[in-house]
Amino acid sequence: MPKYTVADGHKKHDGKKYAPGDVIECSKAVAERLRLVPVEDKPPVDPDKDKKQELPKKLSAEEAIAAIGECTTIDQVKEFFKGEDRVTVKDAAKAKIAAIKDATKAAEKK
Repeated sequence: MPKYTVADGHKKHDGKKYAPGDVIECSKAVAERLRLVPVEDKPPVDPDKDKKQELPKKLSAEEAIAAIGECTTIDQVKEFFKGEDRVTVKDAAKAKIAAIKDATKAAEKK
């Protein structure tokens, strides 16, 4: 039997309740009666979901370096280092990692 998707509202079929997005196997006649969408077709898209989500603003080099300076762990610094191609930011991240390692070693000696 072909598969259909519940596109809108809740549907009742064969004693079961189906919510939007659920898949039902049924005849074409039942699908038409329940206003189901064939699985190969996409159900109608909610216009609010279609809005582009704004990507987070990329920090300027100065902002990134300042944020790296505020980091307290190597993992936090590595988050700024990921995918970074600006030499100044890379250098700041490497320097901060070295400073954190040195501080950790000094604390262990005490």
